[in-house]
Amino acid sequence: MDAHTHKFSYEAHAYVLSPRELKLRNTLNERVCAGIHPWYVESGDWRDVLWWSEQSSCKAIGECGLDRLYPQWDLQLRIFQSHWNLSEEIKKPLVLHIVRASSDLLALMKRRKPQVPWLWHDFTGPLEAIPKILKLHPQMHFSCGPRSINRPNFKMLWAQLPLQQRMIETDDSGVNIQDVLQASGADEKEIRANFERFFK
Repeated sequence: MDAHTHKFSYEAHAYVLSPRELKLRNTLNERVCAGIHPWYVESGDWRDVLWWSEQSSCKAIGECGLDRLYPQWDLQLRIFQSHWNLSEEIKKPLVLHIVRASSDLLALMKRRKPQVPWLWHDFTGPLEAIPKILKLHPQMHFSCGPRSINRPNFKMLWAQLPLQQRMIETDDSGVNIQDVLQASGADEKEIRANFERFFK
C-alpha cells in the first residue's frame, strides 16, 4: 500500500526505479514505476523508459513532472509531455513530481485533458488548488507521505481529498509505511483498496 517508495519492503508497494536501475535490463518481480525524474532530464535516456514501459512489472510511468527549483525548464516540459503521451498510448497511469509548479500543471491540463489516472506524489497542497485539479482531471489521485503528514494543515488537506483517490507513501524517507498509516489516521482497508485499484 506504499504508493511511492525508493526502497524495497515486504509491504505492497510501487517501487520507483532510480536512474541507474532504469538502465538495467532485468524485469523485477515487483510493481515498478519507470520514468525520468525532472532532476535528471539532462542525463536520462528515453530509450530506457520505453523499454521498461513494455514490461509487465511496470505498473505506472514516472515519476516525472515539473520542478521550479531545478533548471532546464523547457527540457522539463518536453520530457514531461513525452511521459504524458506514453502513459496514454500504453494506458498506464502517470506518477507526478510537482514542486512549485502547480499553476504550470493546471495550465497544461486546461489545454489538454488527461486520459489516464494520475498520481500526484507527496501532495502538500495548496488546499484551494484541490477543486481546480479535480475539475480538470477527475481521475487525479493524491499520495501523502511523512513530509505532508507532519504539516499543521494535514488533516484539513486529507479531508478534502476524494476517499477513493487518496494514498500514502514513504518516498525516500526511510520511515515504515505502517508508521505513515498510523500518523495519517487513514483506514488501512481503504488505502489498500485504492492502491490496488490504481496500480492494478
